[in-house]
Amino acid sequence: MRQFLLNQAKRIQLRSRLLFTRPTQFIIVSNGRSGSNLLLSLLASHPRVKHCGEYYTDNRMKEEDFTGRDLLAEFQTRMKRRGFEKAVGAKFLYYQLEPSYAERFNAPALRQVQSFVLSNLRFKVIHLTRRNLLRTVISMLVAAKTGVYRAHDRKELPTDAAVEVCPTDCIHRMQLIRKYEDTARQWFRHHQVLEMTYEDLVSNQDSEISRLLKFLHVDDMRLQGRMVRQSRSLKDSVANYEELAKTLAGTQT
Repeated sequence: MRQFLLNQAKRIQLRSRLLFTRPTQFIIVSNGRSGSNLLLSLLASHPRVKHCGEYYTDNRMKEEDFTGRDLLAEFQTRMKRRGFEKAVGAKFLYYQLEPSYAERFNAPALRQVQSFVLSNLRFKVIHLTRRNLLRTVISMLVAAKTGVYRAHDRKELPTDAAVEVCPTDCIHRMQLIRKYEDTARQWFRHHQVLEMTYEDLVSNQDSEISRLLKFLHVDDMRLQGRMVRQSRSLKDSVANYEELAKTLAGTQT
């Protein structure tokens, strides 16, 4: 009985501590096809981490009516704990934080959310990039062609995924991604920022996740994601691979 009472007291103490301390709030900022869905999938397996994912997607912005809604209040509610989470977060692609994104969907209330994210220094920022910009661009084109943006089983992966790539367009896209990366570093220059890369996350997952969980002030543990990586070679993914390779050989991108 004495041990039971001690255990109950510890549980009450833990709950009180959680109730009266703010959870770490975080934002994942990235370009598309750079591993952010993989990272979200891994974080979702941690019992003390909650996230609302990429909430303001193009599809949601097209389908929902935002007239008269207080999007900032809704977002702030999503960024609160529901139970005993120690970290709560969301994901934004670079372009979703630009004023033009709100204007594109005639959703001026979204500007308040964007400003809140960019100015709130309490948000810890995970800046996820991908070193191989060419693979990022090819992955974007393949996903657009096949409609497969994430897969939880190898059977869901597309079989006919080769795309014709315009070399000039490819170079432009890579330059735009690099520009976005630099812009994001300016946006969040006063925040606490953790720089991560897709390549390191894939090759050193345990150590990178440990580094991330320490940044978020949550207990370190091994995480298990449900994502299946699309690992086709560039030659298999690009129908005009030789032409593209020849053009890119003389560039600095």
